[in-house]
Amino acid sequence: MNATNYKVQAETMMQIELEAWANGEKTWTVSNQFDESVLESAIANMDRMNDAQWAWWANSDANIMSLAHELSQFDAPEIDAVWID
Repeated sequence: MNATNYKVQAETMMQIELEAWANGEKTWTVSNQFDESVLESAIANMDRMNDAQWAWWANSDANIMSLAHELSQFDAPEIDAVWID
């Protein structure tokens, strides 16, 4: 798959993930609590990678959330100290 086709496929898959959040198919857990923000940021930053990088991702075994984390510029907030102590 070429880089352009994979980029379109990746954006579509991210939109499907967001729709799953919107319709209740995905539910909140501690491990996925920031997934919506990561996906939204990733979609907004689809142009951050060049064709060679897209080609690498197209041929990798990584899942769509791995790619979303790579593209995203969302930074999770710091954990409040009350949860650590």
